Amino acid sequence: MRKRSRMGTSQDFQVVVAPARTLPALVLALSVVLAACGGGGGGEAGGGTTPPPTPQHLVSTSPGPGTSFSPGSANVNSGGSATFTVTLATGYSNLTVSGCGGTAASRATPGTVSYSTGGVTANCTVTAAATADPVVLAPPAQAFVAHVGGAPLRAPLVAALNPATSYTMEGWIHLGRALPQAWIMGRGRPIDRGASGVEIAAALKLGGDGRRLQFAFSTTTSFALDAPEPIPLGRWTHVAAVLDGGQARLLVNGAVVATGSYTGTLRALTDVPFGVGAPYDAAGLPANSHEPGLHARQLRVWSVARSATQIQAAAGQSLPTDRTGLVARWPLDERRGVAATDAEGRAGLTRILRVGTSRTAVLDSGPYFELSTVDVPAGVLTDGSSGAVIDIDGDGDLDLVAFQVAFPPTFPATERRLLGFRNDAGRFVEATESLLGDIVAINPRDAWVADFTGDGRKDLFIADTGTDTEPYPGTQSRLLVGTAAGRLSDQTATRLPRIDHYSHGVSAGDIDGDSALDLYLANYDGSGSVLWRNQGGGSFLDESSRVTEERVWPSPPSDVAFCDFNGDSRPDLVIGGSYNPSVGAGTEAPTRLLMNDGTGRFAADARFPIPAKLHGDKGNTVAIVCLDVNGDGKLDLLQATDAESKVPGLQLLLNEGSGQLSDVSSRLDVVFPETDGWVSSIDIADLDNDGRPDLVLRTIGNADSGKGRLSRSILLNRGGGKFVDASELLDADTSTGLVVGDFDRDGRIDLLAIDLRDRLRHYRSIKPINAALFDD
Repeated sequence: MRKRSRMGTSQDFQVVVAPARTLPALVLALSVVLAACGGGGGGEAGGGTTPPPTPQHLVSTSPGPGTSFSPGSANVNSGGSATFTVTLATGYSNLTVSGCGGTAASRATPGTVSYSTGGVTANCTVTAAATADPVVLAPPAQAFVAHVGGAPLRAPLVAALNPATSYTMEGWIHLGRALPQAWIMGRGRPIDRGASGVEIAAALKLGGDGRRLQFAFSTTTSFALDAPEPIPLGRWTHVAAVLDGGQARLLVNGAVVATGSYTGTLRALTDVPFGVGAPYDAAGLPANSHEPGLHARQLRVWSVARSATQIQAAAGQSLPTDRTGLVARWPLDERRGVAATDAEGRAGLTRILRVGTSRTAVLDSGPYFELSTVDVPAGVLTDGSSGAVIDIDGDGDLDLVAFQVAFPPTFPATERRLLGFRNDAGRFVEATESLLGDIVAINPRDAWVADFTGDGRKDLFIADTGTDTEPYPGTQSRLLVGTAAGRLSDQTATRLPRIDHYSHGVSAGDIDGDSALDLYLANYDGSGSVLWRNQGGGSFLDESSRVTEERVWPSPPSDVAFCDFNGDSRPDLVIGGSYNPSVGAGTEAPTRLLMNDGTGRFAADARFPIPAKLHGDKGNTVAIVCLDVNGDGKLDLLQATDAESKVPGLQLLLNEGSGQLSDVSSRLDVVFPETDGWVSSIDIADLDNDGRPDLVLRTIGNADSGKGRLSRSILLNRGGGKFVDASELLDADTSTGLVVGDFDRDGRIDLLAIDLRDRLRHYRSIKPINAALFDD
């Protein structure tokens, strides 16, 4: 406000008497001064002083991000009020306006709100605040992405990938479940393949809860930035870590969620590869701690510190507009092959095998299975291997008998107890005492569930190899009989021939039409395979003489199968081809097809040849199943044959109508990665409810290549005997024992995995499978 002058009375002035000729001018000047000072009159009487006007106050505004005021300020008389229009911009929400004695105003969404102050008696400020909406980022479109948790990748030893003062790692991840300490990308040295921890240079990873993002790095001291909120499951999330000259930033979806400072020179670890999905040691082997459930796409490394604005701008671009400092860019969109391309041409990743890819549409439309775990009391499940599903207690629910195998094998043999798990409406509970009692085995290699006694209850036959080490003495296989008391009773001693064999496989079928199921055991030892005929009521005698084919080969079979190929209602016999790599030449044995003469006797018949086994003479057929793949009412044959337990393969033989088999293996559309060694079992189930048999595989890892956590697991039958690889439906470690069944009786097939110790993993089918997603 302008400061007013105040004049005093006449005694404040010195009166100067001017010459007469200047008097008029002096009188005029004095009149002007008096007028300017407010003199010359007062009030109604024509004299006195003018009262001062009302004081004014400044109302200023303080707009927060995303808000604005109109007008920007106001002058009001003391006691008066001011009114403002406050605008909330797009991209912000939850506006609040307060200050200067007014009633607080608010607005949740973009738009305007009017705000009036109270009576203003002094200068004051009106404040507006709002919340910035999360930055909405979306990854660029691509048909395939990498399953880096199950099949990690490594980069070559490129110096530019080393962490530096200015450095950025970023990319998109899809988390299917909590994965404590899961490695996204970075450089670190696993100690004892990760069993003793990881020495970290710099890594984007998940923390101990398996959901919160962590940026870990080190100088002479270890540092870690942790995101405050968990990463959502089943959605794509952009993650980034930045080093910026002594400052570190962690970003989620383009927003900074944690910051920190550090001192010292960053550790490089130049002798170990940059790893995606797992840290790698100097030998190029990944830590064993990686687990399925983590997918990635569009991973990048920069030699500059990228700002949040730059990260947001490029997150949705396959090719960033600004590539200054871009060291490596891995789209991870490969469908097949053994490499993931670095689009910048510096650091292509290796071991992105087909097992490590997923169709984006399948991942985005899932999950199709929901994981729950069954915790087993400590010390009960110590050496889990495989199992069999069977309704033991007669309630209509499929229960589980879990097998255990001591490892490493010993001689004399080490026995392990069979475990029973009762299924109560889809929930498994350990109930060994009530379901089984104390039944032990050494190495249950194969099993068959059927009514062998003819009493209407399911029984369980277990083919046991005995200890899997020299001198391979074999052991007694077992028959567990279902009882009216709702338990399995070991009646081996009274129902089976008493003999020790190295029994690697078994098949059951009614060979002579007497309505009693007979057994053929593939014995992988010098004693030869055996035919045990059911005498009725579940008692068996050795009648191996019914098989006229020579039963003792230089390399005995690993599996056999009864299948009726010529439609005479009598099962024929397939004996898997074999080869013993530890002995070598001279142990080659072909696959044999022996035809049933109708009375339960078997011999080769030149009219029914069988195509040569996979991998030539050195192929070893480990699993055989019969199924009608094309719906023509005739049984076809599927065999799992590997080369020296290092190169797996599946062979599909189609029954042309009268027992003539042709090799149509190309219809399987499956390529095994180098981490797979051999398919140990094949289960048949209709996973997508289209009336056609699908395949569930258990594949054992190849020890020479680091043993991947993912394997080929699911093949969907698309009709006409053509299958598509749909393994990405099951986001799981499939190297352990898998069994299948509708465990909750909802009409969909579920899967159950038996871990090595203390746990079962139950994968419950939760939505119909859209098989058309795999028709590419």
